[in-house]
Amino acid sequence: MLRRSYNVGQGLAPDGTLDVGLVFCCSQPDVARQFATVRKRLEGGRFADFSTTTGGGYFLALPGVADASDWYGSALLDP
Repeated sequence: MLRRSYNVGQGLAPDGTLDVGLVFCCSQPDVARQFATVRKRLEGGRFADFSTTTGGGYFLALPGVADASDWYGSALLDP
């Protein structure tokens, strides 16, 4: 799994607290075996008290094109 995090800071929120966060991005071939397993392992841990997930999503990348007769996603449909 390749992973990277980015710090985000928007200054002060209207209530006077810091509006900061962390954006976590990762890339892996098997979401269930890699990212979901790590996420489940972190649930209920000491870090959970300091972390709130406010959004997320999975974005899939299709395999590339090998030649002129190939097309995006063909590897997903060929037996």
